[in-house]
Amino acid sequence: MDGKFVEVKVKGVVKSLGLTSPDEVVPLGLTPSFLLEDDKRRVIAIKIGEKFPLVNEAISGGLTPYNTLVSILERLKVKVNGVLIYDVEENFYAKMYFETDSNKFEEEVEVCDAITISILTRAPIYVDTKTMDEFSADISELIRR
Repeated sequence: MDGKFVEVKVKGVVKSLGLTSPDEVVPLGLTPSFLLEDDKRRVIAIKIGEKFPLVNEAISGGLTPYNTLVSILERLKVKVNGVLIYDVEENFYAKMYFETDSNKFEEEVEVCDAITISILTRAPIYVDTKTMDEFSADISELIRR
């Protein structure tokens, strides 16, 4: 992974946030989201949207395409080394980093899918520093709202 990034942990999966963007223009509470937190207690919300039932079932251990894919990766001895989330013109994107015995490669993946697979494989999640600085909020500010 090139560039500057910060490791985050999945703080939770929420059905709605009841928040707005820092400029109070965009309501964030309309769609399910992942909450990712860094070691500075900053939180960034990543939209799950209509995939929420599938994501929720996957992380609860149900049989979903996510769990099937993880099982296939394990059988093929493909390790998920991590996920990098970044933004381009205020849209979130993700790269997943994989490794086999003989090869390392990366793949662009829809950000919700990347986080879900990362949870299932316990792979680390990183957010580009610029993205975290621009789109995160201090968790203490969120709790006060």
